[in-house]
Amino acid sequence: MSTITLPQIPVEQFALANGLRVILSEDHAVPVVSVAVYFDVGSRNEREGRTGFAHLFEHMMFQGSENVPKAGHFQYIFNNGGTMNGTTSSERTNYFETLPANQLPLALWLESDRMRSAQLRQPPLLERLPTPERVALPQPRERALDHRLDGRPRRRDD
Repeated sequence: MSTITLPQIPVEQFALANGLRVILSEDHAVPVVSVAVYFDVGSRNEREGRTGFAHLFEHMMFQGSENVPKAGHFQYIFNNGGTMNGTTSSERTNYFETLPANQLPLALWLESDRMRSAQLRQPPLLERLPTPERVALPQPRERALDHRLDGRPRRRDD
């Protein structure tokens, strides 16, 4: 049996004066850069019976910031040859992008502007939030349960 030697990639960790923890790992094998920002908040922080807020805030953080309009984050990344997304779990919420290496300043600027000035109070978003007076769109599972296998809506006597 032959052994495989994995390359050693250095990992550097430090904290900025504002408390932000940074983990940096340089590897010049390919000319791309990835930036990932993790927030130590997820569904574990929600109260029983009141769930979905962590995921809602994940989406709200894409609603723009002081210097980036709604959907602008996506446009900046995609127009510069990158990809991006965000996810939420029980333990954390994260945002990440991968871009050509020369676009590192753009990725850091976008994330810092989002952290500093996310537009969480934009009225159009708040107007779309469910309230007792508004009916939220059913989730896919609910829609599936409301339809028969042939795709037609269920009748009360089905």
